[in-house]
Amino acid sequence: MSGRKTVCCPPKETLVSVFQGEMSLSRRTKVYRHVVECPDCSRKIELLRSLREDLREKIDALCDSAENKPRIEGLQADGAQGAARPRRFLRKFALPAAAALALCLAFVFVWKWTQNESEFRGTHTERLILKYPVGIIEKPPSYLQWTPVRSAEFYFIHLADDGLNTLLDQSHRETRFEITDALSGFFRSGASYSWTVTAYDDAHNKLAQESSSFTIRPAPPNR
Repeated sequence: MSGRKTVCCPPKETLVSVFQGEMSLSRRTKVYRHVVECPDCSRKIELLRSLREDLREKIDALCDSAENKPRIEGLQADGAQGAARPRRFLRKFALPAAAALALCLAFVFVWKWTQNESEFRGTHTERLILKYPVGIIEKPPSYLQWTPVRSAEFYFIHLADDGLNTLLDQSHRETRFEITDALSGFFRSGASYSWTVTAYDDAHNKLAQESSSFTIRPAPPNR
């Protein structure tokens, strides 16, 4: 009997909660760790992101069409009021309905692709510790640092924002990665980020992996 542990995908409700930012930071980090390693779950997140963007475009087009619709000359006052009524209806009811529809469609997409409803479990072969940044930090980080892993030939770094948008995805041979100016431009005050470092040997076998999160403390209000 094999002693290898089975890594299961998180349930559809968990993926949707992470995508909508409704989950705690620590729990979101655990899901994030799985998503960056699982092609199926990564594809589900991309489907949700694509669905959200398509819906935004359709809503914008619908609103623009309603706002730019020309008035018909010669309408009496009561007729003009009746023509404006559909636009008020659109603002009041159509947009909330579209948001609800987006949520329903998100569940449908995730349900379609998710085959396993059980929680997932992760495994590590050797301990790797992420040293900085972790927790709440005062300003955007200038570097990422972690502890070395014995026999590691290189490390793979993945950094994402709280919407699981990838900001950094590359290999590195040292245990400290300097943040470039281009990358630092993505950091925002008050936002949260998750990052994962995976250690590999010279045969590309995974030796260890660890994930963590950090939040940049919001700037104090101007007085």
